[in-house]
Amino acid sequence: MASNFVLYNKKPFKYYLAVTLGSIYFLLFGSNTLSVVALFIPPIVFIFAAYLVVLVLLGIVYYMDRIVNKKSLTKIDLIVIIMCLVPIYPAIMANQVFGQSILKGLITVEKANIGLLSCCGIYYLIRNNILRVEEYYKSILFLCWASLALYVYMIFTMNPAAYQDTAFVGFNPSKGGWVFRFSTAPLAFGITFYFLEYIFYNKKSSLILFAALFSYLLFIDKSRITIFANVGVIGLYMFYALPFLKAFGKLLYLLFFGAIIIYGVYLYDPAMVEILTGMMTNFFLALIGIDTGEGSVDTRWIEMAKVWKFFDEHPGVIALGAGQLNKDGMEYFLSGVYLSDIGIVGILLVYGIVGTALQYLYFGLSAYWAWGNKTFKNEFYFHVTKIGLLSIFVDSFFTGGFVWFPSIFVNSLLVLQYYRIEDQKARQLAAIINN
Repeated sequence: MASNFVLYNKKPFKYYLAVTLGSIYFLLFGSNTLSVVALFIPPIVFIFAAYLVVLVLLGIVYYMDRIVNKKSLTKIDLIVIIMCLVPIYPAIMANQVFGQSILKGLITVEKANIGLLSCCGIYYLIRNNILRVEEYYKSILFLCWASLALYVYMIFTMNPAAYQDTAFVGFNPSKGGWVFRFSTAPLAFGITFYFLEYIFYNKKSSLILFAALFSYLLFIDKSRITIFANVGVIGLYMFYALPFLKAFGKLLYLLFFGAIIIYGVYLYDPAMVEILTGMMTNFFLALIGIDTGEGSVDTRWIEMAKVWKFFDEHPGVIALGAGQLNKDGMEYFLSGVYLSDIGIVGILLVYGIVGTALQYLYFGLSAYWAWGNKTFKNEFYFHVTKIGLLSIFVDSFFTGGFVWFPSIFVNSLLVLQYYRIEDQKARQLAAIINN
């Protein structure tokens, strides 16, 4: 495909309206961006609360209409209902194992899962061509850049130590002490999107945007798990999707381009590259179980050791899970353990082996839907959807993100279902024409 350098293409008004409304949706519940803003603009939480009330009411109206008037539920309706009801289980188990009230458990878990009620709405808009898949993904790109602007502003203008009692700040000696802990999910999507756009369309502008997002994760956020989960997946996928020699040539170009960036950073501040090299080395050493002496890496092993000790002391828990505690409960029973730090071990703690296996069945379902789709095998946004889900799958072993913050995952799953239905319709039409 021809090489080009295009940052802007004029689109119809409807396109910009759909992207704007989609961006508002993702700002409100597709990420924790507004929650971060609330650190220094507290009244903004009322916007989120009002949206949440509206979201629940719309979800109730939608399902009442499906049940009372249409007297039927689609498979997608059932999937979303099940995912909304799943958190009842860890609330009950936390009551049985720790004595935490079921209401506290529901509040703890449902604040992340209640947004799933909106997923059917997004799916309905896409299925009826009111919202196109391209517009849906461009909305997430807006969230990506809005989040990046906010993160950079806060990192360089605010002292994280002043907010150390919030969920967005942690202490990490290897990163310089108190640091902001922002969600990298929107940035990870941007990295995947622009990388695929570069390898499929050879767009140099996409390579530059990819490099900007990647540089933030590498040199500022230093998010090793996000880098490993996303860049590793899309790098391997490049060799799957392209002829070997073409993929190898692009890899060499990317390595050369990356080397220039790293060398430029080294000239500006050698310590940044030295710190980064040490952190990456420690990350891979930690993966094979070697004590690194770095607090942020070794702490995860300590947290997992506490959970395994808890399993040893309560043998029945590992099968069915111990449920999910609120912040005070975690501090009392499992002090120092953070579920998002220990990935799949955290999911095992909450849901047990049975519940964890059921959670991962969603990835099996998505693989089944993607594997058999022939109609869209060359469609760009179909590739974006597949690789996004694959990156979430890899990331889940380190952070468990698809369980704790499921909205983006479920929306991606439903987009894949949309492609599956369109594939079936195309095959049926082809069969009629051939006959």
